[in-house]
Amino acid sequence: YYRAADLLLMPSRSESFGLVAAEAQASGLPVVASRVGGLPYVIATSVSGLLINDHDPRSFATATTAILDHLDFRNNLARGAVEYAERFSWTATANRLIDLYDGIAGRSGKRETCRSETCPYGVVHKHLWIAVDLWRSHGTMPTWGQ
Repeated sequence: YYRAADLLLMPSRSESFGLVAAEAQASGLPVVASRVGGLPYVIATSVSGLLINDHDPRSFATATTAILDHLDFRNNLARGAVEYAERFSWTATANRLIDLYDGIAGRSGKRETCRSETCPYGVVHKHLWIAVDLWRSHGTMPTWGQ
């Protein structure tokens, strides 16, 4: 349904992460949202959408009008939204998690050694590598224990 819309309006009072905003952007939908919780992390102002500092409906109306009345601006935000949403893809997320593990263990840049049976991260890290490899080759994530 995101593709049928011109923009996503999120006048949230609180938001932990902003998954809806990330999904909308991945679909090429600019977002107008409150500057609360995790939304400033998920939305790049004037790149993938607009963040509103207050909860005044007139502020949301002004931002919405600015996007809807200016096709070039809306198209630029739509392109920016898709590009910015890539940072939340499964591959990017798995790579950040693996980088975190590598940094904690002081093994920065040594990922290939972590595929061995002597990996200090154990079975969890091995499963992360399997997940990343499956995602890259098939575009799907595995499920375990089912």
